[in-house]
Amino acid sequence: ASQQSLENGGSGSGSGSSSRASSGAGGRLRASSRPPMLPVPLALSQQPLPVPLANDQPLSDLTTIRHNGADIELKATELQTVRVLGKGRFGVVDQVWHPGTRCHFALKYLRRSSDAREHELQLREINVLRRAVECPFAVYFYGAMFHEGDILILMELMDASLRQLYLTAYNPVVDLPFSDSVLRYVAYSVLRALSYMRSINVMHRDVKPSNMLASRSGQVKMCDFGIAGFLDNSIAKSNVGCELYLAPERILPPAQQKETQSSRAEGGDGLDASSLHRPEGFTSAADVWSLGVSLVELATGSYPYGPVTGPFELNRRIVDDPPPALPAESVARFDAQLPGFLSRCLEKNHEQRCRFDWLLSHAYLAGIDSDPAREAGLRNETAGFVCDVLDSASGDSDAKRLHPSEV
Repeated sequence: ASQQSLENGGSGSGSGSSSRASSGAGGRLRASSRPPMLPVPLALSQQPLPVPLANDQPLSDLTTIRHNGADIELKATELQTVRVLGKGRFGVVDQVWHPGTRCHFALKYLRRSSDAREHELQLREINVLRRAVECPFAVYFYGAMFHEGDILILMELMDASLRQLYLTAYNPVVDLPFSDSVLRYVAYSVLRALSYMRSINVMHRDVKPSNMLASRSGQVKMCDFGIAGFLDNSIAKSNVGCELYLAPERILPPAQQKETQSSRAEGGDGLDASSLHRPEGFTSAADVWSLGVSLVELATGSYPYGPVTGPFELNRRIVDDPPPALPAESVARFDAQLPGFLSRCLEKNHEQRCRFDWLLSHAYLAGIDSDPAREAGLRNETAGFVCDVLDSASGDSDAKRLHPSEV
């Protein structure tokens, strides 16, 4: 199985398939009469970005947003589908247009499920988004609606996922690798989002490049809280998430890791399939590991564990192999503090792995929080990078052909 087949998920980003969404099927909204549009640079087009309200009303076919200082009731039937942005195991995300406010949004469709567990996850995503509405590093949540059997989640539209960006940026036709400034701002933004989530007792559990979204204005935000978990005494109990980015303790509890090490020392093969995915619970340190793997992937343009034949081999490598690190040929492109920062994210012993606040104070990121001018400078460099990559992809047929339509 390839990396793409192992990774599942959807993105509320504005880069994706340019095909028109079908109308009417499965409760989908009617297709827009407006022509399909490439990623809409909200800042450049000077569209007023609605201010989200913390919607806590029962689900109906409308929600309330604040636009230009006024509260506006926005109905599901008023939204016009522009195109599909992404498809994942938990739903479909479309780019939609609202004529009344002349704004674009990302709209996630979740088919209402009779399965109690799946329905719980759907409600959990809405609840997490409501609680994260004040975090500037999580996608804005405008409200949730219920329409023709679907739960609809209305969110801020971003321009691309970081997975989309890096697959295009490292395409030889484009050749725009991530710079140190861009990678630094990604690390800072994601850590700020995860730290905020931790402060409201929530763990993301699915940190990966396709759940990190970027805008042409340089913002980097986390999305897809469909499997986020509420922490019980700082511990998450259920084990979900993309296998590519699972921390070692999410594959094998530390006690079992010691047993497999003893088995290998005695000549055995260590890991066996019956022991996989039986954690005793894990902390938000698992999200730190996922961030570290993601940063190595963004810095190099490839998944650090390389091609794997299937989930069992992948799990074995995560548990047994040394943690990922920047290859020698990539180190020169980045600040000398980055390898040390990554090593603190990718400590295999979760008890020794650094936490969010400590990483935000690491020399690689130190001072960004207290220096608005520095943060603005990093954001501006990220904006230039995002625009360059997206413009290169839209202007080159070879680059467009390689640009992923599903994330």
